[in-house]
Amino acid sequence: MLNILDNKGLHPELTHNVARNNNIAVFATICGIIFIFQILFSTVPLSILGTWVCLMIILSLFRLFMGYKLLRFKNANREWQHSTLMFIISTSLVGLGLGISAVLAEYYSTVQEQLFIFALMIGFSGGAVATLSPVLPAYITHVFGIMIPQVLALFLARDDSSLFDSEDLERLIGILGVLYMIVIIRAGMILHKTFLDSVTLKNDLATARDLAEAANQAKSKFISSVSHELRTPMHAIMGYSQLFEIDDELDEEKKEYSRQIMLAGNHLLTLIDQILEISKIEAGKLKLNIAEVNLNELLRECERLMQTLATKHQVLLTLNEPNQEISFPSDRLRLKQVMLNLISNAIKYNKTGGTVDISVESLSNRMIKINIMDTGHGIPQDMQSEVFVSFNRLGRESGEQEGTGIGLVISQELLASMGGIIKFKSEENVGSHFWIELDSSFFDEAEKN
Repeated sequence: MLNILDNKGLHPELTHNVARNNNIAVFATICGIIFIFQILFSTVPLSILGTWVCLMIILSLFRLFMGYKLLRFKNANREWQHSTLMFIISTSLVGLGLGISAVLAEYYSTVQEQLFIFALMIGFSGGAVATLSPVLPAYITHVFGIMIPQVLALFLARDDSSLFDSEDLERLIGILGVLYMIVIIRAGMILHKTFLDSVTLKNDLATARDLAEAANQAKSKFISSVSHELRTPMHAIMGYSQLFEIDDELDEEKKEYSRQIMLAGNHLLTLIDQILEISKIEAGKLKLNIAEVNLNELLRECERLMQTLATKHQVLLTLNEPNQEISFPSDRLRLKQVMLNLISNAIKYNKTGGTVDISVESLSNRMIKINIMDTGHGIPQDMQSEVFVSFNRLGRESGEQEGTGIGLVISQELLASMGGIIKFKSEENVGSHFWIELDSSFFDEAEKN
């Protein structure tokens, strides 16, 4: 018999949904039983009415107990199936008991009392849409139990206590009752499908998330392992290249070959380091050391480090220091890494005789802005959407300047981890303006969380 529950229409999360609302539904049912008792007390024999009340209270309490029991289950198993089946049976019997009250009113009570009971049954069946539709078998059997006895009573009862004077009219009301039952069950089925789709989507998303996390961890582990394995032979290659370069017996042409090997090796090691860096960021393993950073001092240091590169490319590098010292909470090493990347890009992709200007300004007492402006080639309008795409050098892949195409991506991620952003404006053959914005309130929120 439990095999009827082995389908996709039932799920522990759906039974949880019903069980959470079950105590309210049972309370409403008991209130309805009390109202019905008061209405029928003067017309229905006390022995019949008392038996009905006792049975209804027992069944309602049994339904309440089974609802609480369903809250224990997080996974579908044999015991969950048994408890769900008992809950369905209890709701079916409660619905049938409510329907029988309409039959009692039909045979024993006045027209006004019959109308009240009839309206109350419609209310109970309508309320079941919200409370029971996630578990469709419980909903359908409950509504059938409520509606079928009173519809049968409308068709079969033919005496002075009938709700309507005309038998044809009474049959018509019975037909309308059947139509109402079809509509209300259909509404519950639609709502059940909505609940089921939401649970299915939630589970699919959870599964996809778990798979993505597992794949991301595997990717990070693979990248880390491969990168470390590549570093060892690369250091050996570069070591031998250095030996060739200092060997006096080699002619200048062979030494030039050795220097090219060194340049390529350094480029490859930089690429390996950047891949490891972005892998750490994606894996959430990046550790930040947040402290007050003297921005004036940091920018002066960056300027000194980049002057050699600027001289090599015949670019004038200028630092416009603010009038007063500016301190700001950040990770000094990571912020310096971002600044050096932006400044080196501004120099490398500049024109001969071009300029790079660095400046810092306070946007408010909690925000700062650091500007890097150049008079270089600029970025074409149709490529500006790809600036922060990994391994995309915006058409410079075959150019003279070395690069990996992930420096800006890493810089963007590093700034995001410190509550900052990178923005830019660029015009082809005019130059580019990159700037970063940092907000110290980010660290206040991080501490709260």
